[in-house]
Amino acid sequence: MGSMTLYNFLEDYLKRHPDAFELEMSNCLDVCNRESCEAPILKMDEKIYSKMSVEKLKTILKEL
Repeated sequence: MGSMTLYNFLEDYLKRHPDAFELEMSNCLDVCNRESCEAPILKMDEKIYSKMSVEKLKTILKEL
């Protein structure tokens, strides 16, 4: 599997825990429905980080 970057980990975590992030459903569906998800997800990075609470981040990091 190789080393996992924080971005890859968060992307995987988001797939496993879709309710962990307070994303607007329309944005989430827009990304999920695209064949090429990478670019839209990268654009969403700031939203993902900005809406993630400190407690949720601690929970995520415990899984590393």
